[in-house]
Amino acid sequence: MDYHISYIEETVPDINYSNYCVESHQRNSVLFINHGKIPSYSLWDTHSISGETVQQRIAWWSNYIKSEYSTIKNIAQVWTEILTKKSD
Repeated sequence: MDYHISYIEETVPDINYSNYCVESHQRNSVLFINHGKIPSYSLWDTHSISGETVQQRIAWWSNYIKSEYSTIKNIAQVWTEILTKKSD
């Protein structure tokens, strides 16, 4: 779990609306922290995220704004804010 928390914290500067690679890895880290081992067919990739609407992406991150883990809560807030600005 420490690796996933570190990855999220280290990649915050790389967050932007169109960085699907970072978003997919951060989503996978969030899932791992919350649920433990995740089957490979459940992992996010850049193609899957690039096919989502901005509203779908906001909805995904919104689910984690009240996480018990501060790292997840913070990253969810960052993504939600960035994506909301893009959708305005």
